[in-house]
Amino acid sequence: DIAPAGTLVPDLSDRTLLPCGPAIDWVDVCDPDHRLLQLLASELVLEPLAVEDAVPAIDFTQTYVRFVNAIANSSPMVLSVKNQTTAAVTAIGSAVAYKSGSAFVALPGGVYDISTRVPGAATDAITRINVSFSNGSVYTISGRGDMTVVSTTATNRPFLDNTSNR
Repeated sequence: DIAPAGTLVPDLSDRTLLPCGPAIDWVDVCDPDHRLLQLLASELVLEPLAVEDAVPAIDFTQTYVRFVNAIANSSPMVLSVKNQTTAAVTAIGSAVAYKSGSAFVALPGGVYDISTRVPGAATDAITRINVSFSNGSVYTISGRGDMTVVSTTATNRPFLDNTSNR
């Protein structure tokens, strides 16, 4: 159901949420105030990790990417993307701490290898290859998992998710 703008829905207990991935549900709220966010958090039993989609005006010849760190036991990390065609490497913002996100960065669309690194470290913390970004689209790369897990197949290993915001 879609409520008219400005409508406060006081009881959400009869609503069914559809998950859009493992451990991730999306709730879109237009212009929320603090009271509405508190209501949603209490009714839906939300973890207080909410990052605003502060997307700049869209240039449809570019793609927009940001990094959100959802790894509780990680140090702040920088996401870097390497264009497979041009080999150009771009840092997506600066170091991002747990429960924080970078600003969106404009890039040319293409296929990228992405990685995170703790500032000053000599090696990448997490990598993912062959990630496609399409022009005119907006993406959030989320770090999730447990930084102490070294298995490459464990479900709780550190991982970079690619979510298309719009």
